[in-house]
Amino acid sequence: MKPLVIGNSLAAIVALEEFKNKNQKVSWVDTGGPAGGIFGGMKWQDETITDVGMNLLEFTQLRSPNTHSDVFLYQPDNRVDLPRFFPIVQKWIEARVEVQQVDTPLQYWRGITTLDLLIANEPECLHLLPHMIQQEILASLSIPEDDLHARNKFNTPEGIIPPTYAQMGEANHGSWLQKNLMDSWVEKNIRISSNELPGRYHRVAWAPLFYPETLIAFLTDKSFRLSPTLFAYPTLERFGAWMDKLYYQFIQTPTIQYFQGLPLQLNKNAQGWEVHIGKEVISTSHIIWTGSLHSFASAVGEKEIPVFEQTGWHWIKLTWNRKHLIKNFSVLNIPEKEIPVTRITHLSHTQSSEEITLFAEIPYQDTPDPQRVIETLWKSGLIESGIQPLTILQQSSGPRFVLPYLSQIETWNHFRQTLLDKYSGLTLMGSAAPYNASSFNDQILQGIKAGQSSL
Repeated sequence: MKPLVIGNSLAAIVALEEFKNKNQKVSWVDTGGPAGGIFGGMKWQDETITDVGMNLLEFTQLRSPNTHSDVFLYQPDNRVDLPRFFPIVQKWIEARVEVQQVDTPLQYWRGITTLDLLIANEPECLHLLPHMIQQEILASLSIPEDDLHARNKFNTPEGIIPPTYAQMGEANHGSWLQKNLMDSWVEKNIRISSNELPGRYHRVAWAPLFYPETLIAFLTDKSFRLSPTLFAYPTLERFGAWMDKLYYQFIQTPTIQYFQGLPLQLNKNAQGWEVHIGKEVISTSHIIWTGSLHSFASAVGEKEIPVFEQTGWHWIKLTWNRKHLIKNFSVLNIPEKEIPVTRITHLSHTQSSEEITLFAEIPYQDTPDPQRVIETLWKSGLIESGIQPLTILQQSSGPRFVLPYLSQIETWNHFRQTLLDKYSGLTLMGSAAPYNASSFNDQILQGIKAGQSSL
């Protein structure tokens, strides 16, 4: 019996391409939505499709100096294992899409717009703070013990619960930056407290974990500079377009048996699996599930599911005439909780059309207010003040995967392992992989590993 891939996530698309390239027969259940899942983009009411979220590629800071080329050594249950295999991710991307370097992300914080500290590791905003605050930051900095120092964030032994992001952040940034910048950024992006977030498990949280020595040098030596973090984006088309190309190839590939619909029921028996899709019943020896862990547990009839995935986003798309754009940019990050906008992405920053398209993300608990987005763009000096957009569209996502609290990690991992032990012939990928391995880069590695395996 052929293996069966269920879902449209990026991990599913990557695995299917690996099977296709090996000429291995496989079945695929297209569960709907864009190819690549959340990374494939969003279709709006005007029939346009845009990227969603922070879709810049970054090849400079993620890789480990000790890289490996054998993807079968990759351990997706260990979030910090990714840097060892990052050249595989970069090679996979660059073989499929031409990219170009784009502008460094910006940050609007405390009324100033500067290069971004949170994602791009550009601390220039600190020089623009009042001298008294710079001195307060310096006074709160010290060199932490090795177990909290940022250089060791990848070295926590397996099975040991790592320090929280609040602990690591305060040890490396000092209390002022942690309280006034990092805490609010984590809560807006991940929607949990930094006291509940493992310090090493999410790049949005630990990206700005500069060594305290670096911060001290930057605040005391005006000539001190860091190597820039470089970002890239597809040259000619939106981010998800190349996944669409793979999707249409799969539908026409003789070795891929195509089904469409939602798996209503999964039955495990001695011969393998029976999967019910509408009136179809598919038999398979191995399921590659790429949806959420919660949805898999529901499909197999598990009654008690001790995991939660109740979150979402509001999205606002705005267009302006390009002549009203004051400063070109790729992404504007907005860490302050008082502004109910997390980031604004310039979706047309690599194009030369007369109109520009901007895309704002609003935390689900906040009310989406287009005028607040517009005013933020005015105040940040990116769009001419007083100029309203040509069009405004709004959309909201349903519940989607969210990181468990630190106190729930053990329960989440135990539940996932229980499912794997109970149901043989099963691979869990995407957001059903270990909760800290559902990022863009991790999903590529998961898909390659699954597609190259002999199932």
